[in-house]
Amino acid sequence: MKRILIIAGSCVVIAGCLAGILAVALGLVGWSPPLVNQPPWTAGKPLTPVPVGEDPKLFSYATAGLIRDRLATAEAFEDAQFDVEYAFDDQARIFDRERPQPPAGRIAEVSTYRYDVMPKTAQDRASLSVAVELFTGTDERDAALLRHGQSTRGSSTVLKEPKITGAAGAQLIQRVGACSSGRGRNVSIHGLAAVGSRTAVTVTVSCGTPEQAEQYLEPATKALTEAVGSTADLEDTPVPATLFDRAADIPVISSGNWRDRQVITDGTTERQRAVPADLRGDGLEVYFDGRYEVAAYRDAAAAAAVLERRLATKGEHGHEVREHPGTAADRTVCLEGYRPREKSDCLSQFGRFVVAAPADQGQAPKIDDQLDLLRGTR
Repeated sequence: MKRILIIAGSCVVIAGCLAGILAVALGLVGWSPPLVNQPPWTAGKPLTPVPVGEDPKLFSYATAGLIRDRLATAEAFEDAQFDVEYAFDDQARIFDRERPQPPAGRIAEVSTYRYDVMPKTAQDRASLSVAVELFTGTDERDAALLRHGQSTRGSSTVLKEPKITGAAGAQLIQRVGACSSGRGRNVSIHGLAAVGSRTAVTVTVSCGTPEQAEQYLEPATKALTEAVGSTADLEDTPVPATLFDRAADIPVISSGNWRDRQVITDGTTERQRAVPADLRGDGLEVYFDGRYEVAAYRDAAAAAAVLERRLATKGEHGHEVREHPGTAADRTVCLEGYRPREKSDCLSQFGRFVVAAPADQGQAPKIDDQLDLLRGTR
């Protein structure tokens, strides 16, 4: 029996080694394993309107878009970077390690992270994370909040239950030992809120000493209040029946992943907050984020103003601002890379469009395929 176990164990080890060797070999030859979850649009092709229908993946994707854009239009989260978790693993590939399973009944989660929320002194620095989750029902939402509130990581104390407009209930919890950044900084403040019947909002400010943690109550409460306010009527907002409604008018090359998205601003200031700051401007109508970022403006003059604004920033940061003449675009202005091999950040105007794309240092971006698509609609 012992011999059988030894042989079986050896086979497992050998199989694991072979899989590892195969993965390394495939990586060396440039082979990329296929996505397990194929998106409903094709990599390298213009986006076309996609009906959501009853597809649970598309429903999760569209719901995540609603949450993200709601948070992005809130002033508190302007210019924030968002992470999205769907009801499926959008990054699943062969050889990938298994990722934690999402909570039961969760349709989508959108989170954001910010460092230095209290920059008074070096000792006061803390990080802030905010997450909004939408579930299929109240029981699933409440179970998720209960897990957050009763986490076994560290010891927890409920500090208060603030009244927050739009929340059915809220708690602020102090947790000791759930995080650590050295020198006795192991205290974090957590905010939980139930919104509507299916939405959960969680906030964490960490990591500090017990004395510093008292100061974290204010930013935690503020972030919780603003996140609740931005998602208060989320459940009453219908999920779009179709994704990429303006794609036919503004052809954009897809990056072929689940994060391709569209924001229709129609000139409103609030909606423009969901667009990167470099591309906001008078006359902005539609923003696409696919293989490249593409913004469509009311006219060529409005698009040109975006490049002029970047040219006006010369000397304001440690990077050189340069114009690259002679490209296929009407004009290209780049924020040049500073460190060796750091990519330049370029804006290219083409009629009423502006394409944002990276480029090698000193080079113009290689976006001819995108410009070809825009040529017939400029």
